[in-house]
Order: sequence, then structure tokens, then C-alpha cells
Amino acid sequence: MSVESVVVGGINLVYEKEGSGPPLVFLHGFNASAIWWEALMPYFVEDYTCIRLETRGHGRSGRSPVADYNTPQLVDDCIGFLDAVVGPAILVGQSLGGAIAMATAAKRPGLVTGVYCEDSVPAIYGQSGQAGHPILKFFAAVGTAIETRMRLNLTVSEYAARLGQLAPFGPKVLDVWTPQQLTLYARHSYDTDPGWYVYAGGDAAPGWPDEVANAIPSRVKCPVHVGYGDPAAGGLVTPDDVAAL
Repeated sequence: MSVESVVVGGINLVYEKEGSGPPLVFLHGFNASAIWWEALMPYFVEDYTCIRLETRGHGRSGRSPVADYNTPQLVDDCIGFLDAVVGPAILVGQSLGGAIAMATAAKRPGLVTGVYCEDSVPAIYGQSGQAGHPILKFFAAVGTAIETRMRLNLTVSEYAARLGQLAPFGPKVLDVWTPQQLTLYARHSYDTDPGWYVYAGGDAAPGWPDEVANAIPSRVKCPVHVGYGDPAAGGLVTPDDVAAL
């Protein structure tokens, strides 16, 4: 595996690359990094060149001096990355990464040959789609937990324990995630620019105007697969969201 970087939109973006074959570009969600995909790599590296991009403000990628982390900017980053490094590719996106993947496919159809979109559909990133939605409840709860972590200078294990007690959509996170998953998510918090936490708390609209969000699916020309989980077990996309898509 190689760790490489490229400057896109004035930000140094870090990515990991391994395997051989057609390119698969993995786009992580909020408060994550390239390591989020590590367990999946053995299933793909023999057939694909796997490229795990770290979004601006996450992991080892550069921080925006003005906390410019809105979703349209992240889409432009993805387009710039594909243009500069990869060319046409299948995009695999989780949560926020799924929104980036779908919007990239809509904005530059020639660059995206397929999308796997996990726990994310464009409509939930529209402004009216946010109010009361599980995704905003989750981000708000995590944002509060992060503020507490920074104020009390918590260790990773202490912060993971607090995350485990959150119940923004029913069950406690500890009842849904394994201790290893909780620790991984907690550790990522320390490698994420605090400028992202405004987004997490829902104080700023992270996505698009409704007319943009609703138009994205009609502009996508490649095959799309949407995966989602039971909301009662922590899934952030509801069956109604998928039916609407």
C-alpha cells in the first residue's frame, strides 16, 4: 500500500492506494478517515485498484483556514481529485461520502462509472430534509459529545464510553456498535478539524437547497446501489428516504 497526496482547491488531500485493476474510490463519512475501509480491502484488492481518499479536515488531509466544509465544496474536491489522479471510477461512499459520490456523479457524469451509496441519499442533505431527521439528531448528539471531549480533555477510552451512552435515535450506541467500532470512531474525533463540529451540531446547513438535492438523482447516468440499515439499530437513512429516491 502507498500513501500519497495531491493539492486540490488549495488543500493537500491524502489518499491510500493498493491493489490492481479498475479504480474503486472510497469516500468515508463525517469524523472518519481512510482506515474506516481497512477491513474491506482484502475483498477488493485482487480485482480493483482501491483508493481511499481522506476528505479535507479529516485524518491526514489539510485543514481549511476558513472551515470551508460545506458539501458542494467537498464535491468539487472529489471532482478535482478524480481529474488529477484517477480518471473515471466507481465511487463507494458512506454517509457524507455517499452524498459526495452521488453529487459528483450528477455534476460530472463522465467521471463516475458507478456508485455504491451506503446510509446516504441526496434528499436528506436538502434543507427541508434535515429537520427532525435521524441524521441531524445523530450529528447534534455527536457535536455535543465532541464539545464535552474538548472541554474536559478526555482520553480516547473516556470519550468512547461517553459516545456509547448516546441514544439519538432509540438504542444506545453501545448496543449497536462493538467496543472496537466505538474506539475507532472516538479516535477519529481527535484527527478531525474542530471546524467540522459546526456541521455536526446542525448550526449550519451542510448540504444543498432542496431543488438541488432533489435534482441530483435525475442527473446521475451510472448504475447506483443504495445500502441502508434498520433505523432502530442505528441506520441514518429511513425506508421512506430510499422509497423516495
